[in-house]
Amino acid sequence: MTIYQADICMLVENDVTHDSRVLREAATLASVGWRVIVLGVYRSNDKQLSMDETYAGFRILRFPISSTLLQRYFQGVPRRITIYLLLMLYNLLPRGLLRDTTLAQVLHKSYRQWTLIHNQAKAALQQVDARVYHAHDYPALLAVHQVYAGKRPIVYDSHELFFDQVPNNNDKQFAVMRAMVEIEVPIEKELIKGVE
Repeated sequence: MTIYQADICMLVENDVTHDSRVLREAATLASVGWRVIVLGVYRSNDKQLSMDETYAGFRILRFPISSTLLQRYFQGVPRRITIYLLLMLYNLLPRGLLRDTTLAQVLHKSYRQWTLIHNQAKAALQQVDARVYHAHDYPALLAVHQVYAGKRPIVYDSHELFFDQVPNNNDKQFAVMRAMVEIEVPIEKELIKGVE
């Protein structure tokens, strides 16, 4: 296994290309001499991206994921939130309740997809020996925390309030997702206690 050396390793759940805040932060750190690696995802259907590139003085490494992601199931909620909250629901509901339903199939597919991405993110993190690990948003925090909690400093940056992206209205469509948010927010708060 190749081990990459860095001062700072950032993890994002996108391909990094259009994440201007992460790109600016990494470029600024690199411009003052820090060795920075940004880990992002590489979707197999995107042939324009490189899995390993240098940009503005820092390195971007992308770990591969399947291009067959869950279709947007709830309109108005970013796909990453939808996938994450559906998989949490999948873990909480009794299996008999989900048997032979379309929702069960969606939940199972989203759970498998998220688990795959999460495990690949953790494997990618283990290939980078850095002084500090920087998690961008909550799913990245879960992966970084599982691999490096208590071993290395962890910085957490939630660009948007991650769970505030679920609409807070009376639409029944979002009721389950809002219930999941109530479960996850205390977990996020507990994880934050151990990060910078």
